[in-house]
Amino acid sequence: MKKLIMLSIILTGINSCSVPDNSNTRAKIGKQMETTSEKFDTLLFQMNRGNNNEYMYRTGQWQVLQRYMSDNNVYYYYERKLKDGELVEEYRRFFSSGKLNVRGFSYKNHGFPIGVWSEYNEDGILIREIDKDEPFKNYPWNEVRLFMEKEYHVDFFDKHTIVHRYLDKTSTPVYDICWRSKNDVFKNVIIDINTRKV
Repeated sequence: MKKLIMLSIILTGINSCSVPDNSNTRAKIGKQMETTSEKFDTLLFQMNRGNNNEYMYRTGQWQVLQRYMSDNNVYYYYERKLKDGELVEEYRRFFSSGKLNVRGFSYKNHGFPIGVWSEYNEDGILIREIDKDEPFKNYPWNEVRLFMEKEYHVDFFDKHTIVHRYLDKTSTPVYDICWRSKNDVFKNVIIDINTRKV
């Protein structure tokens, strides 16, 4: 009985010891060591691709477009997945081996990149993360969308609506939005992100 009480006291003492909080360090180490095993189904693509090296199909509520093409004479597989009723699509680029190279999100129809993009080497190890929203934080996309819908009645689901965001010649972050109005007139606005002015 004494041994049991003594063991209980020791365990209580161990549990009550305070350990410095290194959660930021752990998170950082975890990010540096993050790996992926995600792969592209190269065989399925080869069996279904057309003459233009593309394969488009639906699975449930998702429309998927896959391609095989070169970027600076290096061949990659590309995949874009867009869920019905959404404006943001998933983007993946895979090495020719089928291993994941880049993962992120972008505005539909090959629009601007959104959020954090991750890049992996051929061993599946995370080598870089880039926050694509950083230059545009002063006027986030969801606020721009609400403004354009309210003030200009823009239908972002219309296939003729095109949205780009970039740094202009003076390195000012801007949104460039082109849409078709109800009377079939095409309109275009550019919004300065820093001032929020059209």
